[in-house]
Amino acid sequence: AATSSTTTTAKPTTSTTSTTTKAATSSTTTTAKPTTSTTSTTTKAATSSTTTTAKPTTSTTSATTTTTPPVYDSIPDGEYTFGDYICTKTESGISIKGYNGEGGDISIPSEFENIPIIAVSDNAFKSNKKITGVDIPSSVRKIGSRAFYACENLTKVTLHEGLESMLNCCFSTDPIEEIYIPMSLSYASEPFANCSKLNKVTFADGITKIPDDLFKSCSGLTEIDIPETVKTIGSMAFYACENLTKVTLHEGLERMQNLCFSKDP
Repeated sequence: AATSSTTTTAKPTTSTTSTTTKAATSSTTTTAKPTTSTTSTTTKAATSSTTTTAKPTTSTTSATTTTTPPVYDSIPDGEYTFGDYICTKTESGISIKGYNGEGGDISIPSEFENIPIIAVSDNAFKSNKKITGVDIPSSVRKIGSRAFYACENLTKVTLHEGLESMLNCCFSTDPIEEIYIPMSLSYASEPFANCSKLNKVTFADGITKIPDDLFKSCSGLTEIDIPETVKTIGSMAFYACENLTKVTLHEGLERMQNLCFSKDP
């Protein structure tokens, strides 16, 4: 009976197993087909999606490479006119080289066709008698030598953060009455020499260094209050300021470099 039972059990088990196997096989087969089909479809779709994504990417890359010229290629070499200004292309932007406008208070533009104006060239406004004020944008990093030299009616100059260098005598002899010094300024070469009317200076909040030669030979200064944040006064920063009689220093100042107040009364 045990044997019979075992046999009987075995048979059903075998049968069940067989049936299950078949069913499983059948199910697997049946499932496999849709699965295969689904997998295939998914794979195709994925492939299709990947391909589709790849194509636009390739296309975009290709478009960028072929249709977008290098940033400054659209600007001609040599001199050209932009509004009232004569411009020239540099390696990293545009420099103002001259001015043909009517004068008065002017604001130099910050860009031309999305290309930044980064400099005012040497002698660009030299001896211009028409301009009375100039606002130099934050895009300008350099003001060249004698750029505004001897502009006899220039009384107002506005500088902004972003300016890094003011070259030799760029505002020399101009009747500027006051000036703001941005924290970004790191280089100067007597930019206000012989500016006899410059008697008010405002430094940017948090400024830590007054550059070398910044107010060298500035005859208009009669007094100066060095901000508490300043740690260094550069070499000859106030050298030969012939009318500078009062200087206020504060705790926190660490270095006064070579001849910074020499020849001052």
